[in-house]
Amino acid sequence: MIRINITAGDLFNELFDDEDKKAATDIYTDLIMNTPVDTGDLRQSWDLDLTGQPSISNSKAYAMRVMNGGHSKQAPAGTLDTIIDKHTD
Repeated sequence: MIRINITAGDLFNELFDDEDKKAATDIYTDLIMNTPVDTGDLRQSWDLDLTGQPSISNSKAYAMRVMNGGHSKQAPAGTLDTIIDKHTD
């Protein structure tokens, strides 16, 4: 399973602001748009949770291999990292 947490500042002293939620939403959208499709299971398995600490997850065991490992011609190696870097500082 992939879990991506979007954090900002001191978790104990700051509430997550709209900027954090926007970054998580933008990453989620890009992940869906850039997830290779064979049967559609991987793309449909992305989940965005904006309650508390924004998080994005995918329950498919092969998600990391496909999205970052270069195991798909549709998603070159590093796709996941590139998407996250695009939306975070």
